[in-house]
Formats: sequence, structure tokens, C-alpha cells
Amino acid sequence: MRSLVKVFMTLLRSKAHTLPGERLGRARLLLSERDVDKYYESMRDALTSRRSAIEHTARRRSTGQPVSEVREGFTHDEKRELAEIDGALKRMQQGSYGHCERCGTAIGRQRLRAMPEAARCEGCTEPEPQGRRR
Repeated sequence: MRSLVKVFMTLLRSKAHTLPGERLGRARLLLSERDVDKYYESMRDALTSRRSAIEHTARRRSTGQPVSEVREGFTHDEKRELAEIDGALKRMQQGSYGHCERCGTAIGRQRLRAMPEAARCEGCTEPEPQGRRR
């Protein structure tokens, strides 16, 4: 999404693109670019906050143990969730955050608000019917 906004910004800034109401279009696009930045920032904050909470819980469970043992003290679910969070943060850096890693379509904002670490859209996460396997 962020790259799409950059493409539109480039188009609007070019001299060849002079349509009536161009200023209004630029203003709308700038607002939407700011919205995208705010949205990414809020998702990044949610992910890093969740990561800190998981790490804090593990530290509390293993009080007095060396740091290397604290890392080993994560439960299977915590390790999985930390990997998903790291994957989401990496996708943000790469510019692919918010797109399904399986089919490439946009992941809905409601889904990302509920699960900021989501890597797949709802259609790709639903279990396949019995008898239909890939």
C-alpha cells in the first residue's frame, strides 16, 4: 500500500500531469499517505508492545536464571507468536505488510487490527474442505 501511494505521489508531482483540481487531488493523497504512516506506526507499536509483554512474562517465569535459559524458557506458543511478530515487522520493512503471503491480496484492516501479525488473508487461513488437498 505504501509503495502504491509513492507511485501516485510521483505521478502527481510530474509536470505532465496537470489536470483541473490537481491541488485537491494532491491534498487528498497527502492525507491518505499520512493515514498510511499513522496506521503502520500503530501496527508497529502494537507488535512491539506484544513482543515486550511475551518477553516480560518469560522473564518473570524464570527469575534468577541466566539470560540464555530465559530464552529457552519460552513456551511453544510464545515462540510461535514471537516468530509471527518478527515476520510482520520484517514485512513492514520490506513493504509487503498487509498483503497475503499466499495469494497477494490485501489483508483487511479489521483482521490486522485484531491480529497485527497476520500474514494471510481470511480466505487463505480458512481450513480447506476435507478431500481437497494441494
